[in-house]
Formats: sequence, C-alpha cells, structure tokens
Amino acid sequence: MNLKTLRLILLVLIAAIGLRWVSATQTGGIEPAQSVSSEPARVAELVADQIARGDFSCPRSRPVMYEACLLYQGALATWQTVGYPDVCPNISNGPVSGQSANKKVTREDALRAPTVACFSHLYATQVATAVPILISSSDREFLNLNGTFAEPGANPDLCIEARHGICGNQTWVGIELLKLADLKARPVEFYYGDEGQRLNHVIPEVLIDGGWRPIDTTYGGYWIDGTPGVPFALRTLEEILDK
Repeated sequence: MNLKTLRLILLVLIAAIGLRWVSATQTGGIEPAQSVSSEPARVAELVADQIARGDFSCPRSRPVMYEACLLYQGALATWQTVGYPDVCPNISNGPVSGQSANKKVTREDALRAPTVACFSHLYATQVATAVPILISSSDREFLNLNGTFAEPGANPDLCIEARHGICGNQTWVGIELLKLADLKARPVEFYYGDEGQRLNHVIPEVLIDGGWRPIDTTYGGYWIDGTPGVPFALRTLEEILDK
C-alpha cells in the first residue's frame, strides 16, 4: 500500500466518522450544543443597558428574569421618587425635603442600586408582594381538589409558568428573584403546633445591611417599624422576636 492510498483511506474514515456524528446529533444520540443567550445574567446589568438604550422592554426568554426586570424597574422608580438616598425615609411621608425627585435615573444608578440599603429594602418588598400573585396558593388548592397537576418543584421558571404553588415553590421563586438582583437570600423554615398538629412554613430571608430580614412570599408579608418618622427598612428576625 503506497502513501497516497493510505491518505485516501484515512480521509474516507474521517468523513464517515463526521457523518455518523452529525446523524447522532440530529437523532438525539448526542445533545447538540445549546445556543448561548446574550441576555445579561444580572438584572442590574439588564436594566442598566435598557436605560442606556432608552428601551425598557423586559425580555421574555426566561420567565423569572422577566419578572425580576419588572420588579427592579419598580423599585428603582420608588428609590428615584425619594431622591436616591442610602437610608429610606418613612415612605408614607413622601419624598425627602430638599432632594430632587425629578433626576433621571442613570445607568450608574441601576448598577449601584443593589449595594444601597434603601433600594434593597424596596426591591425585597416588591418581591414579597409580587410572588403570591405570580404563584397562586388558591389556584393550587383548586387544582388539588378538582384534578391533577404537574408539580413545578423548586425550579423558579417552571413555577412561574405553572402559576400555582405552595410556600416551598413561592420561597424558591422569591430567592431566585432576590439573587438575580445581587441580593443574598436563603430559606428559613418554621415549625409550630395548631390543635395538636405539627405544622411548618418556609419563607425567604434576604441579607441587607448586615442583617438577615424575612419576607413572606406566600402571604405577601414583610416586617417594618411603622413608627412615624422612622426610616423605612425591613426588620431582622431578631428584631421581630424582641418585640
């Protein structure tokens, strides 16, 4: 066998292997490469880019990112209204005197927002009140009583697509919404008794200004000091239990 013939055989073998690989990817034998999204992984970067472009449409490629984008925009609007402070005023008192509520939000404002306690408190309260609407416990009960349903589990995107769930589903959606906004979050579980029954409930805690602060994504609850004039801030679990 001469060198020319050997090269020809090798080329035929390589071509055959290539055809088999293409066939496998088309028939599911090998997973084809997934397309990489150009969408930012952090909602702060996403909204900052929107501000730079002047286009505030939130992308729908991922359900939880779409909701995080809307909530982030809403929290930015409230923070903008009160003058971009580090410490929130008592929100019921309106904008802080002497601070401009008309300053346009900038790309830099969107990027630095998660590092500011006031914005973080505002965004976390948005999450607390939005999740019970996105993930309905009532609809879950209806489906439970009247038919079968697919359990979305801890996958936030599946939970939002399903639109129903209980405290565990709601907690994981809340945690993902907080993490997308660069806020550390974790689940906390409670056990209690009622008429001899041992019950439990789970909610997210979010780390803001050095303290873990609970929000209830099942009932839309959060804890603040409502005393007039006291800055608006979520309370830590220790502060709640001390009262």
